[in-house]
Amino acid sequence: TLNKLSDINLPDIFICSEVETNINNKIDETNFSVQIELASGGKCQRCWKILPDVGQDQHPGTCRRCSTALSAA
Repeated sequence: TLNKLSDINLPDIFICSEVETNINNKIDETNFSVQIELASGGKCQRCWKILPDVGQDQHPGTCRRCSTALSAA
């Protein structure tokens, strides 16, 4: 299951900033657990994701991905 999920953009599906998947040997393949934590970083003014790289590129207040998209437009 974890291998199948690796090709999917999970943050976009779950409408969140980040998804981290880990293998836990104590849980078998039919069971899984979910842990929710606050994201660290700033809120991008374009995509609203909370990411550590907000404000570090050409367009202030945006993450790297959005800054790149705005520069290409």
